[in-house]
Amino acid sequence: MPPHNRVGRPNRMFRLWFAVTASVVSVALGARLVALGLNVLEAVLSTLLGIILSFIPVGIGTLAGQRSGQPTMVLSRATFALVGNILPAALAVLVRVVWGAVLAAVAGETVGTVAGPAESEQSG
Repeated sequence: MPPHNRVGRPNRMFRLWFAVTASVVSVALGARLVALGLNVLEAVLSTLLGIILSFIPVGIGTLAGQRSGQPTMVLSRATFALVGNILPAALAVLVRVVWGAVLAAVAGETVGTVAGPAESEQSG
C-alpha cells in the first residue's frame, strides 16, 4: 500500500497502544502497590512509568510494519520463513493466552472481593 494511503500514523496509534498496555491489570497492579505500602502517588507514578516503558518494545516492533504496511506477524513470516516463524507465532499466541488468563484472574478476584462481604452478611 502506498504510504499516502496509510492511516496508521504513530500519533494516531498511541491510543491503541495505550489501551492495550493500560488495562485493568494496571489498575490492579496499582492497587497491589498501595496495599504493599506505597502511597497512591507513588503507585500511580510507578504504574505509569511501567506502561510508558512498555511502549518502547511495542513501538520498535511496529516500525517495520509501519514502513511496509503489513502486520508484524506477516513480516516475521517473510523474515524467518514459514518454519522459522513457528517460534515467534507460538510466542505471540502464548502471550495472548497468558494475558487473557491474567485478565480473567483479576476480574475473578475483583468480583470475589466485591461480592464476598455481601454473601457472608446474608448467611450470618
